[in-house]
Amino acid sequence: MGLKQVKWGTGFDSNPVSLIFLSNGNVEAEISNCGGLIRSLKVKDCNGAFCDVILGFDNVEAYKNSQSCMGMIVGRNCNRIMDASFSLDGKEYSLVANDGNNNLHTGPSATQYQTFTIDEEQSSETKLVLHAVNPEAEYGFPGNLSLTYTYSLTDNGLLIDITGVSDKDTVINMTSHAYFNLNGEDARNLNWHTLELNSELYSEIKPRMIPTGRSCTVKGTCFDFTRPKPILKDIFSDDMQMEIANGYDHNFIIKKTADKRKDDMFLAATASSDSSGITMRIYANTPGFQFYTANYLEEKCGKGGIPYGRRSGFCIEPQYMPNAINVEGDKVPKPIVRAGETYNLKILYEFNN
Repeated sequence: MGLKQVKWGTGFDSNPVSLIFLSNGNVEAEISNCGGLIRSLKVKDCNGAFCDVILGFDNVEAYKNSQSCMGMIVGRNCNRIMDASFSLDGKEYSLVANDGNNNLHTGPSATQYQTFTIDEEQSSETKLVLHAVNPEAEYGFPGNLSLTYTYSLTDNGLLIDITGVSDKDTVINMTSHAYFNLNGEDARNLNWHTLELNSELYSEIKPRMIPTGRSCTVKGTCFDFTRPKPILKDIFSDDMQMEIANGYDHNFIIKKTADKRKDDMFLAATASSDSSGITMRIYANTPGFQFYTANYLEEKCGKGGIPYGRRSGFCIEPQYMPNAINVEGDKVPKPIVRAGETYNLKILYEFNN
């Protein structure tokens, strides 16, 4: 059988977009060439029934009317860049200030707002390949960036493999902004969820959500998920870091040990639901990940008219530290990709019950 797809309206750039269906019997996914967003991901719960674990919307218009980046692959730079500017090789670049004085998720020229080309020859009923070019903008990132997105169903999960090549030295820091609820996307809250993070350090932030550049130990703090604990156990902590973000919205540094490695990716997080019996492990090839508890998710009707709201899902977003390009010194890895070099992001969502 060939690639299964249906017309899905028009994207952010007014071009026609499709919704593509992947299935291998154990995992089912719906992905759109509207910026490569993941609309649904269905895996089997403890009763053998399919459970959709990703929040999303019924139609593309709802995505266009939301500010949440729900299910999107964000690029060319995810998260925040302080003062909407950065310097690369002595040259200053100005970006759109769309989060106070900062740039958040690249702005209106972001890749998630483009319509991608579907590579039907390379795709199948279990794999989708998309192509796009993110052009150099007058007030944006340097270089024309050619991108290939590959989504592959594994026996028990979904692998996202993104490559990019720029014709100029540039900044590339992409991620998947999927909101998960392992009780099902219609569960409305994160009850019965436990979380374990493969990290002993998190990035301290200052007001406006910009990291200070200082890495802090999680030991003895509300940020300690080195052992499984309820995901919202410490959500109302009086820790100043939690007050700044109104919950968890922090970068964690992945602890890279050989026994937590899968191919060239390391374990980032393990989440479980006592209700559905679903356990999810997230592996990635990035220095860290952003852990976000949907502190500002707007009240919107999601799939099937189910209302979403604050903390109805959570995000684990593998990436470089926010604003890393502006942090002095070599302690913080920089998302700099030289002209002609290949950028690569790999994220694996693996499930069992």
